[in-house]
Amino acid sequence: MPLPDANNYSMRIYELLKETDLENLSYAQFQGVAEKLFIEPENEDEMRRLVLVQLARMAVRGDWNGFLTGSSGIGGSIATDQVAFGSGTDAIEGNDNFKFTGSSVLELVNTLDIGGVGAAGIIKNSQSKQDLELKVTGRGNVRVKNETTNQASQLNIQGNGSGDPIISLSNDTKSVSLQCDTNQKLSVKGGSDEFVFDASSATGGITWPDGTIQTTAASGSGGSKYAANSLIKAPDQTTNNAYFPLNLSGYFLQGNTQVTNWNTTDTTAIRLIQALAPKAGTLDELAFRTGSTAGDTLYFAIYASDSNNMPTGDPIFTFNTGTTTANTQYEPTISVTVTEGQPLWIATFGQTNRTQIWTTYSGSTSVRAWPMTPRFLSSINYSNDQNQLTLNGLTNGVFPTLSSSTEFTSTLVTYQFKAAIHITET
Repeated sequence: MPLPDANNYSMRIYELLKETDLENLSYAQFQGVAEKLFIEPENEDEMRRLVLVQLARMAVRGDWNGFLTGSSGIGGSIATDQVAFGSGTDAIEGNDNFKFTGSSVLELVNTLDIGGVGAAGIIKNSQSKQDLELKVTGRGNVRVKNETTNQASQLNIQGNGSGDPIISLSNDTKSVSLQCDTNQKLSVKGGSDEFVFDASSATGGITWPDGTIQTTAASGSGGSKYAANSLIKAPDQTTNNAYFPLNLSGYFLQGNTQVTNWNTTDTTAIRLIQALAPKAGTLDELAFRTGSTAGDTLYFAIYASDSNNMPTGDPIFTFNTGTTTANTQYEPTISVTVTEGQPLWIATFGQTNRTQIWTTYSGSTSVRAWPMTPRFLSSINYSNDQNQLTLNGLTNGVFPTLSSSTEFTSTLVTYQFKAAIHITET
């Protein structure tokens, strides 16, 4: 029977839905018929029929879409603080995985998947001069991980335009920052001081806070070599190699060779002074420097000892400087296997124009004497007297083969050739 006081026919609702039963009538179909109905007195009967059909549809289907959702058409049930998306049969119901909790806080459970073809996912704070924070609780970590198997994970810190990319590490009491303020250089800054790691070339190196530059693990004037007492047998450190005095006087804390009267002017004679290897290993570097007075070519050799601790055989190492230049560091490479306490002999020819030799920094020259032998008191400049062997009648620069029958003369001398050595332990 028709509705009370209503026409007994329907021009729209029944006409358009007459071939659809209530079980199969979806909210989307119902909405498509209803939404074109104008709200005016002439349509009062149709709107009454509209409500009747919707109530009947919900009674049969148990589908309350359109009554418990807002005017946006989102379907499903939504509890307090929950958020729902979609409409009609495509609606996503509200649930506890995605909701507003408290003042302007959106709570998302476990995963936020930002998708889109050909577009980067972006999370941003549009408020000027405000931070964007990622927070965890307890011992949780913030991780950046590539989900593709065997692919590298890359974290990019990108300054805008010419702005420097900076990583700041801090807590309530400590802080340091990493930043790239010059192309291909990384600065580690703490307060007013900084380390600069130059990766622009193979020789870029590290600039230390005092301004010195280190280009390899065993170079640089910023502490890559240090003087060690031979009796202690100090080891190499991570970035600092230990250097020892080669001659015996170094065991007694003597400093410089200093003035040019360290050797003779006789170029046909060699002088030999005794030395000891402070520890076992490979003697792989010798070092000394000239002072402000340069001279002729300096010929230098190291001899082994026989069972009587006298020099014997051919030299196990020889070196010549060529014509020496003032304030120059010499660091010839050696490869001689030694044992701890092994007696050695240093041999040098005389020079017509003698060279000033230093093993510690002295004077106003800009050349710092690395490596150093110990100089613990500024007043100790010279070596104490030490016995020296002399062999005459030789050709300048040609070191002879020595034996137990070689005839030496012995002299007590004050000034001696001094050098520092490095030994790699085996």
